[in-house]
Amino acid sequence: MTYSEHEQRLLDQQSGAEMDRQAVRSELLREHRLLMQAENSGPADELAAVRAQLRALEARETALRQTLLHDPEARQGRDYIAEIRETVTQRTDLRELRAMYPEQCAEHTFPAKTTSVVLRRVADQEAV
Repeated sequence: MTYSEHEQRLLDQQSGAEMDRQAVRSELLREHRLLMQAENSGPADELAAVRAQLRALEARETALRQTLLHDPEARQGRDYIAEIRETVTQRTDLRELRAMYPEQCAEHTFPAKTTSVVLRRVADQEAV
């Protein structure tokens, strides 16, 4: 994909998010830098970059969600319409349940094994 095609794709994707050409070019350069760094680094470095992108995307999602919740006129897009739905669910307060009925909870508690990947920055051993 050429630079122009990539730029146009980003513009098409971001049209609803009011992103201008300068912002798209900045995003392209950022993506290019990340790609170049990923090519010269190992999987741990690439995973850290992916997690950073996820944090940025989650922050953007939060901002867009707030806009959609508070501005009804923003809910109509070119390709999508945002509908706001509220649901009521039932929740159990597990902490309170364990405090009130410790023996019964212990009978129905089982170990669960999870595997996680923790990244630490090489220079200062800071967890990422």
